[in-house]
Amino acid sequence: MRHHPFNGPKAVGVSSQMPLSVGDNLGPYEILAPIGAGGMGEVYRGRDTKLKRDVAIKVLPEAFARDPERMARFQREAEVLASLNHPNIASIYGVEDRALVMELVEGKSPKETIILYEVDTLNRQIFTDGRTLPKEFGLPAYLGYSVGHWEKDVFVVESAGFNDRGVMDWSGHFHSEDLRLTERYHRRDFGHLDAEMIFDDPKTFARPIPMKVGFELIPDQDIFEMFCENEKDAKHLQKD
Repeated sequence: MRHHPFNGPKAVGVSSQMPLSVGDNLGPYEILAPIGAGGMGEVYRGRDTKLKRDVAIKVLPEAFARDPERMARFQREAEVLASLNHPNIASIYGVEDRALVMELVEGKSPKETIILYEVDTLNRQIFTDGRTLPKEFGLPAYLGYSVGHWEKDVFVVESAGFNDRGVMDWSGHFHSEDLRLTERYHRRDFGHLDAEMIFDDPKTFARPIPMKVGFELIPDQDIFEMFCENEKDAKHLQKD
């Protein structure tokens, strides 16, 4: 078995090929098999030769390792994971150079994804069990019905079945029940999520409307609390 020299002459640059091979060693961890790869790096199944257990090893692309800002985010990700203790979050075992060693969770992909919105405390259910959108919807909903699938490291969500009593934005733009929404989510790096959306409603718009939105993690902040006030309640809210 050989040790993988990240910074030596055999270091592999960023490409579609995984830089580690079966049998390589990364510290005390032996690489057993590749699991997946994407824009955020590669993930391997490894073996902790000291504690005799299998682990998941996430390796950042070599280009990231040369970027101090990205490495700082990588360090923050490790620290955040180390501070968490939850049955639905993989435990972190350690950091090796530009690799994150975590608990290996066996099992199938989740059959649904839930998106929680801080504003208005809304939530969306996205089925990821392989189903497709039905051709007809018995009960159109304000948030529609959604199915999702992965295209490499991009989460693609298709939605339809909206009722025509909702609005698309805070400006009050309306849509019909024929609205179809396609969303593509990509986690650029730790703390940054890019979303591309296409609104297609031939009864309302002359052509599909594209939109791009960026989300940034703000750690150690409270969830925004929603409440309602109106002129009828104002007199009860005033202090004597």
